[in-house]
Amino acid sequence: MARFVSLGLQDAMARNYSADRKSVFIGRPNKRSFKRMLQGALLGVGAPMGWLVISAATGFSQHADSTYHYALMAYMLLGTMLSFGLFGWYAGRKEDHLAQLSVMDHLTGTYNTRFFHRALEREFANYTRYSLPMSLVLLDLDHFKLINDTYGHQSGDVVLSEVAEIICSTVRQGDTVARVGGEEFAVIMPGTATDNALAVSERIREAIKSRPAHSLDGTTFTVRASLGVAGTDRICPRSATEFFARVDRALYNAKEQGRDRSVVAEETGPLAGSYSAISSEGSTKS
Repeated sequence: MARFVSLGLQDAMARNYSADRKSVFIGRPNKRSFKRMLQGALLGVGAPMGWLVISAATGFSQHADSTYHYALMAYMLLGTMLSFGLFGWYAGRKEDHLAQLSVMDHLTGTYNTRFFHRALEREFANYTRYSLPMSLVLLDLDHFKLINDTYGHQSGDVVLSEVAEIICSTVRQGDTVARVGGEEFAVIMPGTATDNALAVSERIREAIKSRPAHSLDGTTFTVRASLGVAGTDRICPRSATEFFARVDRALYNAKEQGRDRSVVAEETGPLAGSYSAISSEGSTKS
């Protein structure tokens, strides 16, 4: 019971702080635009200040009507602050957009390899510092080259987009989904034990297989996937790199054992040691 409550609290933490973790890499939404707007408004103060310096240096302020002088100052202050602030807000919005594009995969809308490895390093650091469990799932589509060769690369792109949609709709909001290769996807699952990650892996695999794919000419075909699963409650990786190598090896074993299955990495020896497998015929579902 205590273990169940502990895992529940860790799952809640993963959900609540997902935005904070990802904001480290791409920034909070609208944070840059607000910051740039303030910077622009502060720059706008420079116009009336400059006019005061010019007026004092030329003696204009001594001869000009005070009402006209103060009205001009107010106009310059408000006008420049408003114009500079709006320009700063627009520039910040563009900066936010570019920052988002730099970490996203343009085809699937998931995160790219660059973001994934940085996120994995950070989550692994949290695991080692706070002893919070985490799991990693690595997915590879079976015979994807054959799909491209048979139905065309455009059909293959549609398949990748649909697979990404299935993964994102299956995992939690606090999990990180990334495309880490041509037809490979990875999911970082903080606060998740191996058994739970395996159950999610099987749901993803079954959803991919049960969703008919269609080529551009209307031909229907089935897509299958092999998955590797690794969790820190089953193995003890010394680094994020080793953690990824473990799940990559589990995926390789899934391919070797016949594909269309999930294979779990076990701490039974060196990196190339044995792993437990769950096949499509005897899969575990939650």
